Amino acid sequence: MINTMKISKIIVITLVVIFITFIQIFYNSCQNSEITRYVEITEIDAWVYKGDINTNPQIVEDTEIVGIEDIKFEIIPQTTKPYVNINNSNSLLIQNSFADNMLVCLKGNIENISIFSDNDYNSAFGANDTLNNFFTITVSYDGGCNYVSEDRTIEDFVKSYPTSCYLRLKLNTPPDSLRKHVFTFHYRETDGDFFETKTKPIQIRP
Repeated sequence: MINTMKISKIIVITLVVIFITFIQIFYNSCQNSEITRYVEITEIDAWVYKGDINTNPQIVEDTEIVGIEDIKFEIIPQTTKPYVNINNSNSLLIQNSFADNMLVCLKGNIENISIFSDNDYNSAFGANDTLNNFFTITVSYDGGCNYVSEDRTIEDFVKSYPTSCYLRLKLNTPPDSLRKHVFTFHYRETDGDFFETKTKPIQIRP
């Protein structure tokens, strides 16, 4: 009877050790796996900020009068729930687990971006004319895989970094007179998905 109890204890201890070892191996495998979560864009939002956009962003109200040097525009994608793509791992357990080096990236590629105003911008560009040449993309971020911080024209950016992404833009050319503008952003992906968003009205001084 005593030998049977000893054997049972040894078996239990052995199973516990095996289980702990398995957990450790599993954890190490997770750490060494590259897990990427891709998300589809379902819609986009556009915001106009003033102040330091990284530390103290403030939304521009339609009662304020601002200069182009005061403001930044952001196109912010809203997304679906992510799906998972695992590299360097054949384990189903790892594929359904989380790793410290997980990336969350937007799925898709940009075909074109267009920007319009509902009001005349100057004598050459009226309401609903394309204003792309007045904007520069300064930051793009697809959620985890690619981060770019450099000034590029919209056309050049789409050619160089077509991956769907969050965008920060600056306005380089002021209007020729004080007017209230609602800017419309058109964002089209290569698979045919099309998104439109509008800013709140803002008053930009010449």
